[in-house]
Amino acid sequence: MKMKEHIVESLESYLGLLQVYSEVDFFRGQSSKENALIPSIGRYYTDGHESVLLEFEHEIFEDFKRKYTM
Repeated sequence: MKMKEHIVESLESYLGLLQVYSEVDFFRGQSSKENALIPSIGRYYTDGHESVLLEFEHEIFEDFKRKYTM
């Protein structure tokens, strides 16, 4: 069975696909089969460089707070 690819650019289009394909399993693909199945933030981590990961996480959180203030 050949998979059909859909590029979802909004929540509305995603929800619409869920209704159209209610009996189909969905998955989020990787851009490369070489990537491990871990979150992208985890790919920045290497032993001995924990500070890089913590700094990246801090930057993401600060960006979130700037964009989504209450």
